[in-house]
Amino acid sequence: FSRNIVTVSIRGPEVGDLSLVDLPGLIVFQEKEEDERYIALIETLVHEYISRENAIIAAVITCSDDPENQSVLGLARKVDPKGERTLGILTKPDRIEEGAHQQFLDILHGRTYRLRLGFTSCETPTKRNHRRHQPHRSSPSRARFFNTTEPWASSPLLKTRTGNTALTNALSQLLSSQIARQLPGMRAQVERKLAETRTDLDALPKGISDPDAVRTELLRLVQQLAQRCRATIEASGRERENKVLWQRVLAVFRSFGRRIAETRPEFFRTPDEALQFKSEHSKRIVFSLMDVKKRIEQSRGRELLGGVPFEASRSMISDCQAEWQSLAIECLAAVARELERFCVIEAARHVLVGFPTLHRRADTVLKALVETLETDTASNLKHLVDMERRDPFTLYEAPLVRERDAALGELRRKILAPQELIEDEQKQQSSPAASNAAPSA
Repeated sequence: FSRNIVTVSIRGPEVGDLSLVDLPGLIVFQEKEEDERYIALIETLVHEYISRENAIIAAVITCSDDPENQSVLGLARKVDPKGERTLGILTKPDRIEEGAHQQFLDILHGRTYRLRLGFTSCETPTKRNHRRHQPHRSSPSRARFFNTTEPWASSPLLKTRTGNTALTNALSQLLSSQIARQLPGMRAQVERKLAETRTDLDALPKGISDPDAVRTELLRLVQQLAQRCRATIEASGRERENKVLWQRVLAVFRSFGRRIAETRPEFFRTPDEALQFKSEHSKRIVFSLMDVKKRIEQSRGRELLGGVPFEASRSMISDCQAEWQSLAIECLAAVARELERFCVIEAARHVLVGFPTLHRRADTVLKALVETLETDTASNLKHLVDMERRDPFTLYEAPLVRERDAALGELRRKILAPQELIEDEQKQQSSPAASNAAPSA
């Protein structure tokens, strides 16, 4: 079982507009545990189709099984509580066991399993007849079954509810009543669509035949579109819609700034501390004191001892800048999407609403312009990032010096000072004698 559909389409001048859906029978038990999923799948599939308001439900109950074991009627009542589109059908009446006819006769007479439209019964072809290619409608033996077999033949009422002809008549009447019931709604829908179409036609501008007037109108529209785009980009004027683009671009820039700030390195005294932080923040750059010393030794050339080679600083900075280009391109792409949305889609739709052909043409041209600008800007960004990575330099000196001094002070306090001296200082600060001796000293 699956939700895939096999569709057979029949078209012709005398063929009605009707869809017949042959749904799988409901099941309540599967022998294999892995097949139990089909129970819910089939019930969901059947419910999806019969819950449509224009669907006629042919609730089939086979006479070869107890009706209480067949759950199709319960599912039909959930979606059609008034019973206006549910017709019961009893199949395989020739398979009823001897002495078990009464419960199915009660169903056809409406005494049990009552449906508003009642039940009909028909004999379905057997597999043997299918293999012999015997058409169901033209088989004389099945046509004579209800007329010659008891208890079907002795009841005048059953003659109107048994056989293929009775089933065809019942379904035809139900289809006609369904169409008649839906006609008012269909008429209202058509009238609503007609009113909407007339409104759209009235909104269209009047045609212009003079070539000079066409050029003048085209120039006016292009200027109006340019003015709206300029106001949107510059966030000028009092209109709120002119501010939205810049507000969204600022949000993109703030996100870009946070992601760039996250590329700064973290320094730790020991490799274990660095590894612990790296395990919790896999994308961050970390250095231990040993890493810094190793980087200095690897970068040492002809410099005098005691100095730090600039190449060591350059390489560590370059490691932190590895993602700058991809982050910048992502930021550019986000800005380009916002620009396309507000300066191409929204602006063109607002200005050229009555000119669909011109709107499509302007949309194509403006999107191509935005794409060209994005490509050129991406090239400039790559050049700027390459310059940053090649020659590290900053004019942001005050914060750099402040952060450097703070880091060095922390380094001296935790690493360079002997551990014993730190412990002695802590003891002296916490000792009462030290606090009393301080004034005399």
